[in-house]
Amino acid sequence: MKLTALFFFFLATACFTGDAGHPSLNPEDRRKEIEPDSDTKLEKYHRPGSQLFLNSKIPVDCFHAVESPLKAKPPNIVLIMADDLGVEGIGCYGGTSYRTPAIDRLANQGVRFNHAYAQPLCTNTRVQLMTGLYNNRNWRYFGILDPRAKTIGHFMQDAGYNTCIAGKWQLQSYDPPSYPGSHLRRGQGMKVTDAGFDEYSLFHSWHTEDKGSRFADPTIYENGKLIQEIEGKYGPDHWVEFINDFIQRKQDNEKPFFVYYAMALPHRPFVPTPDSTDWQNQAAHASEDTRYFPDMVEYMDKCVGRVVKQVDDLGLAENTLVIFYSDNGTHRRITSQTINGPVVGGKGRTTDAGTHVPLIVRWTGQIQPSLNNNLVDSTDFLPTCMEAAGQPVSHEAELDGLSFYAQLFGDSSQIRPWVFCHYDPRPGWDKDQFRKIRFARDKRHKLYGDGKLYDIPNDKLEQQPILARDDTEASRSARELLAAVLREMPNPDPTPRDGDPRDSEQRLYLASGDHISVFAVDPNNGELSLLQKVPLDGAGPFTFAPNRKLMYAVAKISEAEKTSPAIATLELEPGGNLKLVNKAKINLRPGYLMTDNNGEFLAGNHYGPGKASIWKIDPIYRGVTLQELALEKNAHSTVFSPDNHWLLVPATGPNKVFINQFTAQVGTVEPHDPPFASGPTAAGDARQPRHLIFHPNLSIAYTSNEREQPGVGVWRWDTEKGKLETIQNIVTQPNNFDGRITTADLHLTPDARFLFVSNRDVSAHGTATGADSIVGFAVDPQTGELKMLGHQACERIPRSFTIDKLGKFLYVAGQGDARLGAYRIEKSGTLTKIKQYEVGQGPIWVETLSILD
Repeated sequence: MKLTALFFFFLATACFTGDAGHPSLNPEDRRKEIEPDSDTKLEKYHRPGSQLFLNSKIPVDCFHAVESPLKAKPPNIVLIMADDLGVEGIGCYGGTSYRTPAIDRLANQGVRFNHAYAQPLCTNTRVQLMTGLYNNRNWRYFGILDPRAKTIGHFMQDAGYNTCIAGKWQLQSYDPPSYPGSHLRRGQGMKVTDAGFDEYSLFHSWHTEDKGSRFADPTIYENGKLIQEIEGKYGPDHWVEFINDFIQRKQDNEKPFFVYYAMALPHRPFVPTPDSTDWQNQAAHASEDTRYFPDMVEYMDKCVGRVVKQVDDLGLAENTLVIFYSDNGTHRRITSQTINGPVVGGKGRTTDAGTHVPLIVRWTGQIQPSLNNNLVDSTDFLPTCMEAAGQPVSHEAELDGLSFYAQLFGDSSQIRPWVFCHYDPRPGWDKDQFRKIRFARDKRHKLYGDGKLYDIPNDKLEQQPILARDDTEASRSARELLAAVLREMPNPDPTPRDGDPRDSEQRLYLASGDHISVFAVDPNNGELSLLQKVPLDGAGPFTFAPNRKLMYAVAKISEAEKTSPAIATLELEPGGNLKLVNKAKINLRPGYLMTDNNGEFLAGNHYGPGKASIWKIDPIYRGVTLQELALEKNAHSTVFSPDNHWLLVPATGPNKVFINQFTAQVGTVEPHDPPFASGPTAAGDARQPRHLIFHPNLSIAYTSNEREQPGVGVWRWDTEKGKLETIQNIVTQPNNFDGRITTADLHLTPDARFLFVSNRDVSAHGTATGADSIVGFAVDPQTGELKMLGHQACERIPRSFTIDKLGKFLYVAGQGDARLGAYRIEKSGTLTKIKQYEVGQGPIWVETLSILD
């Protein structure tokens, strides 16, 4: 894999400047750090271990492996990784909220790194640490480690080590059975028995629903036995005892030992520890409260101290390398105090609060206490441990990590010039809230894939991007160098949550008259074959359960009860056919339906009265209405945000999008403050938002803006603040047409390259022909903004249309002419008509679905 010349340049500079970048404990004695020459031209190179890198014109001495000071036997290695703790949580990094004497003492005795970084979430960091590869090369699913991977455990076994792991696994199975697409991922990760560890004692070593507790009365899988609910025990205590027993038994073994302590502290749930005053209160063990977080951090420190004490008490300190690290920043519900002020946790975010973590390394008598200002990331631990073991990883392994072992001895000839982050934790339960984010950074500047550059020391919260026109010499140089990294790094998309649609047959479902029709979709030419017509009184808009096993459709209780609206639940049988399983009354008929991301609740709009309803599904709708929201007239659709935290309701009457906080798993909705975002108001703008969709990879939303001027709106969406801000508005009225056009539906292709919106000619209702069209747009992959491609004439009054799951075909339901049109989406984004079908009076809703096998 080709990258940039950044490693080449920085390493060459480091070699010729000796120990630059490795400061001592006394700030006045710190040596000057290595900085790039902005005039240096970039050259191509491969990753640090590649042959091209080794053949570059840097003195051979710059690449020698630093031999272990102890010749007879490589050092023991104890790698400890905290779970959810940023630098602000540690005293030696300036934290003042928690007492961490053991870790502070470790720092006083070893090397403290000031620029260590992790991924924003645990699995993302853990699989990088385990493999030495970035997530763009090793990612499968959240909570899953590729079972084909060669792990740090395997490497250390090959190096002749006794290996042990204790604490948290969570790398074999993660999704609960109810989560969409979970059948594709459950149990697909690496088993700990195959991970290269001779002995193990772990929490969450199998399915999520079987994991039990990690803290009080824990459930632990230990050396082939499932130990459930160890009465009265505390999980972290058990793991410390397990590790210390392993160390004691292996201290005199002819082989050194490698211990990987993947801690569970201080991760949620925030519950008492044995040192908490509430520990004796059994009820408190299951009562989560952030007030217990300080106790958890301090107990984490206590556990670190007990392991280090065991090493020291057994006289192993001078032959044991101890490493302390963390997998990501502190939870966002936690605010910690530091000598420089408060820090709000940033777990899950790509800011420093989510990625800047502690790293401390001690080797008594072998490395001198010092500070290190060089960059380190989670891919670097595997090559570092192997170099410490006296067996540097061959360049043929093609790892992304760079060993920092030599730096422990004051040799900065190999330093990391940048940290790269490919962050997308999807697919996985509760991970729909995230989008792919990529960045490359050095110690000062961070450049994102969307082109935004930040000066991090002066803009910790990343609120003031540096525009290219405002670049200084330093920022311009950083922009060029970091952009080169991003260009050369592979940029894969996540595996589809519901599986690859190419692996499944597709069906098209159409509500028309008093029935729902099911069609097979020819994957080659897009033509349709009728499979089934299911009678359903009052058939209207419908949606599917996230797991693709059920359909929820607007209906009537019966033909005789015309004023009794209902929601019908239909089962998707093998082959995609439908079977009615239940029909239950609702108060008001909706014109739009959508389930929340977990498939536990259903939301619908009520246009006339300006309301929205939340219904409980279990997964069948049985008549339980949880809430009815009073909004304003002409509420047109109900859309859950990708993170499942918001319910948005566009309304064409007041020209607003109502924004409501949604509590998943409970189903309650509360108006946000402010409760809505206003649509465009200028005379020439397209106004009155009707339907809303989200970009799959960007923080962007789109609305069909129905009337006054018809068109499409582009909005910037801030899911943290629940804020919509309009950034683009495009009118779709055809040129040289004076009639009245209103927009209706809109959809993105699955790859988000193109967006389409339907134009309805409502100048004269009932006419056989009109200026109805589907309007196509190209989508900017960086900004999400749109560029119009043109109009494609279509069926009469296209209230609803859909795009197949492969992004090859588009189907238009003509509400005004009882026809269904099929179109091919060309590579340019233009549409070519394939065929037209007579489908019966008033086709009102159409969707495609990749069916389950």
